Amino acid sequence: MKRLRLVSQGLFLMLFIFLFLQTESKGLDELGYPVRLLLDFDPLILITTLFAANTAAVAFYLSLVMITITVIFGRVFCGWACPLGTLHNIVGLFQKGALSDSPG
Repeated sequence: MKRLRLVSQGLFLMLFIFLFLQTESKGLDELGYPVRLLLDFDPLILITTLFAANTAAVAFYLSLVMITITVIFGRVFCGWACPLGTLHNIVGLFQKGALSDSPG
């Protein structure tokens, strides 16, 4: 199960880096499809859009999928998909390696 989680984290990190590179300015004021799709899954964007505009695009309701998964399975996003969590784990591995090399 741990190996599957590591593979999932790696894939989502690569997806994040790809989408980050896709956000370059192309002269348009609108984000492209791949970037916008991940933003549509963000519950915080749904909530802020509802408060600011009193309406939200239908695509923003995809974030309800993320909320439902979190309620059922717990902090799945943090452990399996979040690129920041993945980077935190990688830095932690380097820190453990540095600590084990020091004389005790």
